[in-house]
Amino acid sequence: MPPAAEPTLDWSAPVDPKALRAAQLAAYFVALPTVLSGNFLAILLVIWTIGSRFDRMNIALWFAAHLAVLALRVLLTRRFRHGDLQRTAGRWILGAVLGSFATGMIWGLSAFLFYVPGDIEPQAILILALSVLNTAGAGVLSAYPPAYFASLLPCLPLLSLRLTLDGGPFQEGMAVTTGVLAVALAVQGFNIGRVYANTFTLRLKNEGFAARLARQTDDLRAALVQADEANRARTNFLSTISHELRTPIHTTIGAIRLLSDTTLDRMQRRCVDIIAVAGRTLLVTINDILDFAGGDASQTEPVSTRFRPRQIVEDAVALVMPDASTKALDLVAMLDGALPEVLVGDESRLRQILLNLIGNAVKFTERGGIVVRGGLRHGAEESQMLLRIEVVDTGIGLSEDQQLIVFEPFVQADASIRRRFGGTGLGLAICRRLARLSGGDVGVISRPGEGSCFWLALPVMLDQSSAVEPVPVTASVAGKRLLVVDDEPANRFLLGELLRARGAVVVEAAGGEGALDILSRITVDAVLMDMRMPDLDGLETTRRLRRQGRATRGVPVLGVTANARPEDIADCHEAGMDGVVVKPIVIEKLLQALVPLLEGAPEVGVEAQAPSALGKLVDDLGPEIAERLLETARTSLVQSSGALVAALAQSEAAPIAAAAHKLAGLAASARLDALRGLAEKLESAARDGLKEALVVEAAGLPEAVAGADAQLVEALDAIRTYGRVAG
Repeated sequence: MPPAAEPTLDWSAPVDPKALRAAQLAAYFVALPTVLSGNFLAILLVIWTIGSRFDRMNIALWFAAHLAVLALRVLLTRRFRHGDLQRTAGRWILGAVLGSFATGMIWGLSAFLFYVPGDIEPQAILILALSVLNTAGAGVLSAYPPAYFASLLPCLPLLSLRLTLDGGPFQEGMAVTTGVLAVALAVQGFNIGRVYANTFTLRLKNEGFAARLARQTDDLRAALVQADEANRARTNFLSTISHELRTPIHTTIGAIRLLSDTTLDRMQRRCVDIIAVAGRTLLVTINDILDFAGGDASQTEPVSTRFRPRQIVEDAVALVMPDASTKALDLVAMLDGALPEVLVGDESRLRQILLNLIGNAVKFTERGGIVVRGGLRHGAEESQMLLRIEVVDTGIGLSEDQQLIVFEPFVQADASIRRRFGGTGLGLAICRRLARLSGGDVGVISRPGEGSCFWLALPVMLDQSSAVEPVPVTASVAGKRLLVVDDEPANRFLLGELLRARGAVVVEAAGGEGALDILSRITVDAVLMDMRMPDLDGLETTRRLRRQGRATRGVPVLGVTANARPEDIADCHEAGMDGVVVKPIVIEKLLQALVPLLEGAPEVGVEAQAPSALGKLVDDLGPEIAERLLETARTSLVQSSGALVAALAQSEAAPIAAAAHKLAGLAASARLDALRGLAEKLESAARDGLKEALVVEAAGLPEAVAGADAQLVEALDAIRTYGRVAG
């Protein structure tokens, strides 16, 4: 998806004239009530000061005319607040201009109606009132200049005309003054109107910018949602690919392991060993490619194990030797004689990187040969040891520019290389990433036409023991009854044969339903459960198993899956599995995970252990007090849960919160952690008014109460039988 364009604002672009006029009219009508109030006070001031000097009928008519215009303008202002400015702009323009003109004309006629020749006092009052009104109006009504000019033009000019007609020195001076004031106010009104227009233009542009920004924000949110969906789709795709790739490799390696246990001659034994090494290397490669594609390689922690470096180099050379022989190339390993027999480091990474470097050397060498040499070196610190191995070839070589890009993903040194030699250009990128992940590095020294020296440096430690011996757990499954659940017949056969060869009694099930049926009829010591199966997968099968009766709830379940992502492992544990091993199965690792579960599992016929929290409760209080507490808790559980169910039915927040709080306290006292957590969530949702969350959490209440009651019954049975609760 292309990135959203950044919001831009062209300040030189003109705004819509209609929108500008609408903003001016809106500001005019907002300020108009204040102007009308001042106008009304001026009317009362004139009547109070000079009204007694004139005919009352004239005063009344003048006052009535003002009131009529004021009333119409107030009504116009009120209707403007509820009108459609865009559709009926002409009506409001006409109303604003005519209203201002009518008011200005009435004040202008006052110069003739209330003017007394030779009497300076009323003249001064009129001059003062009209000057103040027009000056004050310039700062307010100029938001819409046509309306202000309509008020100014019939007002001060008429006063100036009347003073001129009177002909006295004072009157002529005031006529000139009012005329100059009228011109000045007109200019000032024009300037203020322009300031208003610029302000409204800026505001409209800002609003347009904000609107575009809001739209682009919505677009970005939509893009993020799509990106999240794409990321989830990618994750699901990688999970499926992981399963589909690892499952056949598991079958292959398992079959090779079974074949290696049969009678073979020396040549057959050597071939089987090479195939086994190739299978393990292929598995590591697939794992790393999936990590690389999923962006998770940087999160993979290196694993330190004891290994034989000479054996790893010999295995890698043996794997590539057929290709070297086909091209008549010499391929030899020349390791330092002082290299220790056993080291501690990341064996799988070393094996994969070394095999890739030697394979590349054979691929890009047409004549001559390849030498693999190496030994221990000191790192940046004197105490740090590095295993440095160099793969030197007489191949095509690399220029300095090519050396800079050869470790980039999906890049090869030259476009013709892919056509000549094939490949994806991903191998060296994975090598460098894995080496740096383990604290080492990979590099190259080369010249075009003279060959290359690819080197690998990985941190290692000296081994303090004398040999690399497997953990002695081989006989630990002898006599144990194990249920293998897998929808793939080949997987069931291989896993079953590996376990039967070590003395276990193996029962097989082709799916989750079959496994639950078998467990309902016989007892087993442990279940080896495949994660991905059609219909009822391993996760749901384990959940149902954990919800069944006490006879099967405590049976250890070991997940056997090709899904190696951390979230898949977490899903297995969340479903109730006691451990997880990743396909392809290495029997030693399987036994290391399975034996501790068998040693900690209850013997056949003994009730499964209650949760350890209840066991600690018995240890803290003693069997007698704990038994009375748990009996009371069972009775209170029925009452408290019933009260909460009734409160939920009424859908009132306060009773729900109170009942949930009480149930949470009971669960805490009885060490019923799952029920306590649910009750606290219900209480929190009720107090916060989260109705949807309340409905979701309430759906799990019956199951949680039933599970809590089953735990209490199980604990009471264990106390009465054994005097304690295991766990």
